[in-house]
Amino acid sequence: MNTRLRLMDFSAADCRNCYKCVRHCAVKAIKVVDDQATIDVERCVACGQCLIVCPQNARNIVSDLEEVRGWLERGERVAASVAPSHLASYPDPDRFVGQLLAAGFETVQETAAGAERVLGEYQRLLDGREGGVLVTSCCPTVNLYVEKYHPQHIGTLFPVVSPMVAHALQIKEELGREVRVVFIGPCVSKKSEAQYYKENGVLDGVLTFEEIHGWLGGLEPVADGARRRTAGAAGRRFPGEMGILSGLAPPQGTTWMPIRVSGLDQCKELFETLDLERGEDPDGWGKVLRVVEANACVDGCVGGPAGNPDCPRTAANKMRLALAVEGTQRMEAADETAGKKTALAGGIPAIPPGALERNFLPKPFFRRRFSEEDLAGALEQMGKFSPRDELNCGACGYDTCRDKARSVAEGMSHPEMCVPNMRSKAERVSNMLFEFTPNMVFILDNSGRILDLNPIAARTFHTDVLLAKGRHIGEWLEEEDILRRRKVFYRKFGVAVQQTSVHLHQQGIHILIMADTTQEEERSVKMGILQENTLETAQKVIDKQMRVAQEIASLLGETTAETKVALTKLQKLVRGGEGGHGNLR
Repeated sequence: MNTRLRLMDFSAADCRNCYKCVRHCAVKAIKVVDDQATIDVERCVACGQCLIVCPQNARNIVSDLEEVRGWLERGERVAASVAPSHLASYPDPDRFVGQLLAAGFETVQETAAGAERVLGEYQRLLDGREGGVLVTSCCPTVNLYVEKYHPQHIGTLFPVVSPMVAHALQIKEELGREVRVVFIGPCVSKKSEAQYYKENGVLDGVLTFEEIHGWLGGLEPVADGARRRTAGAAGRRFPGEMGILSGLAPPQGTTWMPIRVSGLDQCKELFETLDLERGEDPDGWGKVLRVVEANACVDGCVGGPAGNPDCPRTAANKMRLALAVEGTQRMEAADETAGKKTALAGGIPAIPPGALERNFLPKPFFRRRFSEEDLAGALEQMGKFSPRDELNCGACGYDTCRDKARSVAEGMSHPEMCVPNMRSKAERVSNMLFEFTPNMVFILDNSGRILDLNPIAARTFHTDVLLAKGRHIGEWLEEEDILRRRKVFYRKFGVAVQQTSVHLHQQGIHILIMADTTQEEERSVKMGILQENTLETAQKVIDKQMRVAQEIASLLGETTAETKVALTKLQKLVRGGEGGHGNLR
């Protein structure tokens, strides 16, 4: 894995599984695992669109800001190369440049000067061409997209560095290699492009307008024309639509077709179309020189993902840029009329021969191929058992259910991202609970009309589900008995219930739940009768025992008396006998 490209990702604590980033990613480089979206660096082309659309603002972008501030605080020589889109992103560009000077930059120059160098290289390469396709290479995302997904078309890219690199080379030649050059613009992709040039000492840092917003906000601008350098209209046009093409002239004797593609989706269509044109050329396109201005951002760099947060409206930005370019053109025309040199004429050091050349290298991303059986298995996990089940709704972020199944097989997503399937599962579970719960359930509107009821409620109250819907609950139940938490016996239907009512205010409905307690009540009555019978029987036994005890006591009394009489007589008899013998002696 190329860890150098791990420049942006999503904050784990803020991701809410809305899949909006997946939907807007043109190359589907968003991986969703354990309910967390991450960026797959092998697939990513660093366009930054996922960070723009994230509703939770869960962006996490590697920043050079603290390092740059450290250089400035230590008094190191640092030059700012400011993208020409600052003319669009800031209502007062002079104030913005003045704040950069106040921050400690030795000089603030417009990257548009490098854009003019690049434009000259483009024109040089165009001259003498009779046909074919040439695509501008100013946008690092477009370059990366071609290298990864259409490496067969690398030859169509202008083999020229971007304006950022050209300007950095120019500043180094002018001020010395020890001067640090920091590019500042609205582009996240520049951070990816800068990795190679940082290692080679051409560029030292990349900041976005968004990154420096809070830092510059409290600084009072400094007006110092000697530390500032502007650029001409040709370079200042670059951030807008047709900004590059408008500065190129068709070679003489050539059929010229300028083409503009804006947005990564259109760029994809462009190179897919070129794929179809490979080989035979029945329409003779090979004889037409097609020059394509390709921008990954809609409306060009003006619509970059990390622009000034205070000016997010692209339409207003485009208007500001157009006015700035028009003003520059008027100044150039006036200077030319007066025979003066333009601001850029003279004093600009030459860049070493070949320094503006760039060789693009294939970095192909190969997608794993899956059999129909593998895809069918993934589709089944998503609840798709037949083509009719494949809704292709795009809610998961993928254009078709088969694309989604492929991502599941690749481990880029999980089946539960299929919203219709999860909704269907939830509804099935809900319906099962509603259908088979042992309790009676009525769903009523605020006026008491039945919106729905479950089968057991219909059976208990001798009606039909379809017939009952839309009718008032009062046709079956006494209104004073409903919507109250209490025990109720509905004599007409022979049922006793414990009922509870829940009012959902926002939805405007009442849910009436009745638990059938008829059997419990019957058991309670039977138990009461049994208890009374048992008590009565026990009382009878007690009474009988008392009578028996009394009779036994009476008999015992008579027997005891008779025994006492007999024993008394016996005692007298014995005593009488003893007296007689004494006399005889």
